[in-house]
Amino acid sequence: MAVPNPGFTLAIVAIAAFGIYRRARRNIGRQPFKPRRLVVRIIIFSVICLLVIGSLGLSLPPHAAEAMAAGTIAGVTLGLFGLRHTDFEFTPAGDYYTPHTYIGLTVTFLLVARVLYRLVQLNALGAMDMTGRAPPPAFGSPLTLGVLFLTAGYYIAYYAGLLQRLRSARAAAPAV
Repeated sequence: MAVPNPGFTLAIVAIAAFGIYRRARRNIGRQPFKPRRLVVRIIIFSVICLLVIGSLGLSLPPHAAEAMAAGTIAGVTLGLFGLRHTDFEFTPAGDYYTPHTYIGLTVTFLLVARVLYRLVQLNALGAMDMTGRAPPPAFGSPLTLGVLFLTAGYYIAYYAGLLQRLRSARAAAPAV
């Protein structure tokens, strides 16, 4: 069995840590409204979900569809709850929102923790399996799929709600 290159492993960990840091920063403090970015994020999360569903195709593990549906419903519910606890500022200098810190961080942490756990689990299975069988797919677990769809449902609902709030605030604003 080949030993992984420590430099490569360190680079992957550094890139992942930077991504997590950036995601966490978007959940803390006042954020400027950038509608294009919100739309791009909605599209990215939607595409990820479609790719996961498409890659699994007809080979869904037992209870995976239920886990994806439950994750999506829970995510949308959390997104709407988070939207209710978001502070908005519409000023002449620009439009801003302050997300509820703990909801977004918790959702992000759940996904990161589950994916890391699953990767460690698959690595251990690969090291223990000397039969030459392929390890199970990383997102083949119903729990992992549920957490992924919870995260996607949360961010899609939250970002769509932000866009809706921005549009309604602009429509209600007096013409200058």
